[in-house]
Amino acid sequence: MKKIKLNKSKVSKNYILLNDALEDFYKNCIIKNLSDKSLVYYREVIGYLLKYDTKMYVHEYSNEVIEDYICYMKKRDLKDTTINIRLRGVKVFFNFCYDKGYIDTPIKVKAIKETETIKEPYTLEEIDILLQKPDMNKFHDYRNWVIINFLLATGCRASTLLNIRKKDIDFNKDTITFIHTKNRKQQIIPLAKSLKPILVEYFEILEDDIQENDYAFPSQWGTQMKLITLQQGISRYNKARGVDKTSIHLFRHTFGDNCAKNGMNAFKIQALLGHTTLKMTNRYIHMQSETLKEDIDNTCILNNR
Repeated sequence: MKKIKLNKSKVSKNYILLNDALEDFYKNCIIKNLSDKSLVYYREVIGYLLKYDTKMYVHEYSNEVIEDYICYMKKRDLKDTTINIRLRGVKVFFNFCYDKGYIDTPIKVKAIKETETIKEPYTLEEIDILLQKPDMNKFHDYRNWVIINFLLATGCRASTLLNIRKKDIDFNKDTITFIHTKNRKQQIIPLAKSLKPILVEYFEILEDDIQENDYAFPSQWGTQMKLITLQQGISRYNKARGVDKTSIHLFRHTFGDNCAKNGMNAFKIQALLGHTTLKMTNRYIHMQSETLKEDIDNTCILNNR
């Protein structure tokens, strides 16, 4: 009599529900002590994938699904950078699922090749307009003017600025300590000589409202200002002065570009911007055509004959 054997390839597996895998993933993010911002990012980018194609089980996702998802995003005319931002989060999730054994085969989530665009920094004319001191009777205009000076003099991110407290600015040592940074490493930068009197005056005028432990750039009600409030405030400030550019992050690009134009080497710019690699820094210091024209006029062999 023939012995009966099970065909193991036909035996159903204990497949993992997508919701269970997501719950484990977010729990792992918390255990790894990722920032709240990182958790929001993962929930958001994975949410975009699920809106496109929701599966019941993790193993139902495949390379083909990801490829179709990329095509879907391209058809919606999303920017290459936006697509890659979404893909990076999705990649981390599926790598987690593979490491945990929730899927048998790794899902290849590769970033698409980006069409690099050079962001034009604020021009000197635009900066001159924005740095004209506003009416001192309006707190938000004065505060936003100080903020623009601060961003141009430090190159810090908006999230860093919102978390700076008065005590983080040391007028004796002429330093500024960034407690809240993208890589979660504290950073100490020099306080620019031209920025110091602006901050001294600002804190003197608001001495009754901003104490040492208070946020340096609060809302009109003295609480920590939200990012959307800062963005809208700077946007209104710029437009009211006829400057169409309203990006806060563009001040960071302008800072890096200005450092490069004035001869600062890339390693020093990297340190000031708090970048972990020079590749990141190079995105901020594209040489502008007028700078290159000066150099080519000085070095062109035809001009030196």
